[in-house]
Amino acid sequence: MRFVLLSSLLLFVGCEKSAAAPGEAPAMPASKVEVLTLAPRNIERGTDYLASLTSRRAVTLYPQVSGYVRAITAKPGSMVKQGDVLLSVDAKSEQASLDNLVATRQSLEASAAFAKQRLDRSTALRGDGIVSQQDADQARVQADQAEASLRATDALIASQRARLGFFNIVAPFDGVVGHVPVKVGDFVTPATALTSVTQESGLEAEVWVPVERVKELNAQSRIRLLDDSGKAVAEQPVSFVSPRADPNSQLVLIKSSFEPVPGLRADQLVHATVIWGEQPGLSVPTVAVVRQAGQTFSYIVERADGAMKARRVPITLGPLVASDYVVLNGLDAGQQVIVSGIQMLGDGAPVELKP
Repeated sequence: MRFVLLSSLLLFVGCEKSAAAPGEAPAMPASKVEVLTLAPRNIERGTDYLASLTSRRAVTLYPQVSGYVRAITAKPGSMVKQGDVLLSVDAKSEQASLDNLVATRQSLEASAAFAKQRLDRSTALRGDGIVSQQDADQARVQADQAEASLRATDALIASQRARLGFFNIVAPFDGVVGHVPVKVGDFVTPATALTSVTQESGLEAEVWVPVERVKELNAQSRIRLLDDSGKAVAEQPVSFVSPRADPNSQLVLIKSSFEPVPGLRADQLVHATVIWGEQPGLSVPTVAVVRQAGQTFSYIVERADGAMKARRVPITLGPLVASDYVVLNGLDAGQQVIVSGIQMLGDGAPVELKP
């Protein structure tokens, strides 16, 4: 009985061995993968910097006279129209001088009218030979002097009224009132900043770049503004390149002009990318890159004997542009790079393309 069981077991094992080829492992199932066929395209050359945003139309207001602040009519953050009074400086003494000049003019006006009447009478009497030529000439001189004094007083009144206008600080254009650092009763001078007015007319992005990189700027160069997550929110060509470098930092100022951007405001620091230009090259998505032992690799599809296998190739990467890495070395145009499931692949593993 034991002999019969042993013979049956040996026969079963022999049959199992004959099902697979001697010395070969069972065939590995092909992994279904997605591929990207590499083709040359224009790739941006960019460098990240910090940009300072400034308003294209903003002004800090200073008084043109000295005195005590009498009234503050504008609130910080409020919208104002051109010509609106924002602050007033006490002008009682100047107003008193103007009132005195006005009163003086009234007296001179009466004197000029009397001198004119006297001149008319003297002219008429001279025609009749009643008065001498000397009296007539004297009446003309007095009338001219009275008229000249009246004109001089009018000029003084106009000047004084213009000076009184300096005591009212008005908005130079439509805009938003900034911070008001003074209060009623403060003594101010022409060196005292009173407030600012900013117009919502757009922003300028100012970026300082190394002087040796200025030669890379061209007609394609532009500045791209980024939000906190690194997403581009605005992009404009470089509109200004300073002809001089900062003597201390050896940096050169470049600018771009932007329309109003939601979420960005004047005097804000933001992340920006200076796009120097574009050049043809290859790039691969970040999902097609695997890192092992400090090196970077990608898997390409290799066809042989009617079968497709994954082949791992070392690559040299350049900067990250959007979600793609620039490929400096290791890949050629026309190759099919695997972009899905690369963490589960091995060198030489069979693959099958997904539709």
